[in-house]
Amino acid sequence: MTDLLTAYPKIDAVFAINDPSAVGCDLAAKQAQRKDFFIVGVDGAPGVVPSLKDPNSLIAASAAQDPYAMAGKAVDIGYDIINGKWPEQPLILIPVELITKENVDQYKGWTK
Repeated sequence: MTDLLTAYPKIDAVFAINDPSAVGCDLAAKQAQRKDFFIVGVDGAPGVVPSLKDPNSLIAASAAQDPYAMAGKAVDIGYDIINGKWPEQPLILIPVELITKENVDQYKGWTK
């Protein structure tokens, strides 16, 4: 991110591959004294919550996945398949939640 901030004087937004990358982008922006864009991450990881609560952070949102729920669903599906029951659909979607600065206080985090 430091290299990108040096190479591009105008950036509108950053979509980070995950929340730790979003936090790193935010740090690089602070070091470069840049405040002219926003950052969005993915995961809803515990480490992004303080950044979402920080009014000086450029992180605006995270698409909160739940790795525990995802793993649990995979185990359930695998168990069903072992027992001869295949899923009705080949693609199974698990809803995600968009966590923002406005709703971060209501975010319950990952299930365990």
